[in-house]
Amino acid sequence: MNEKQSAGLQKAIEDARILGEMLKHDGWTKVLEQRINSIIQDKHKTWLKAKSAEVAEILRLRVSGYEGVLDVIKKVLLEGKNAQILLANSDRSQNNSQGEVNDNR
Repeated sequence: MNEKQSAGLQKAIEDARILGEMLKHDGWTKVLEQRINSIIQDKHKTWLKAKSAEVAEILRLRVSGYEGVLDVIKKVLLEGKNAQILLANSDRSQNNSQGEVNDNR
């Protein structure tokens, strides 16, 4: 693994750590998450009752936007977790290859 790849993985880990800390805050779980989910549910109910295809499409797009925010959060957290795994595997691989070099001396 080169330095650029390692730096990218480290950034993904740090981004996920920062976002994870934010999500642990009461403000996220008690306010923002509940409000986003409430908005999604309300828009979905309104969408089901829409009197025209145009209104239904506008509501569908709004819900997609809120769901998109939640998807970005999930993606950042998943990328951070995967980056940790990749770095750990890379470290193990390097340690194993260094051990083999030392054994051959």
